[in-house]
Amino acid sequence: MSLFKKIFMSENEKVNSGLFNCFIDNYYESEDFIDYCSLFGVDRDYIKEDLQDNLEIFLKNPSYYKDSGMTLRENIQEHLLDFHISRYLLTNEYLDKLALKYSQEVFVDEYGDLDKSQFKSSISIFQKKRRVNIAEYICSEDLFNLYETETKQSLITTCDLDAWIESHLLHLVELYVTTNLLEE
Repeated sequence: MSLFKKIFMSENEKVNSGLFNCFIDNYYESEDFIDYCSLFGVDRDYIKEDLQDNLEIFLKNPSYYKDSGMTLRENIQEHLLDFHISRYLLTNEYLDKLALKYSQEVFVDEYGDLDKSQFKSSISIFQKKRRVNIAEYICSEDLFNLYETETKQSLITTCDLDAWIESHLLHLVELYVTTNLLEE
């Protein structure tokens, strides 16, 4: 192995280990993250194990990310996106309103299938009205620059991520409704 590859790999190891430690120290251990996991029924230990597995795979095989398409940074971003969107919903008192809308619009159709089409339309409208606010909130909460600059810019300036934000909103509301139903 060339000296360049060894230096590059050791730098990548430092970056990835640093990202993981940053997430653990600044998010995973925080009261807000613990509350988020509790409120949405998210298995906090699973997130840590998932990220540890991701890091270990990278350390054993740095080319893995090229093959799999998801880097440790992207994996952390996916977890944090749900966390930040949930905080946005809670801060602006939207979560209970969306949960009520979910209970009003989601139903079992005449074939016995769960029909979410009305609620998906409502989430789409909700997201389109607030997309810039949601994106700005996510970026302002990224205290440790776990989102790359390009991701932040595209979150705020492009509509290409509408479906991405919508899917996270839908997922969070479903988790919230399900978790609260189980507790009742």
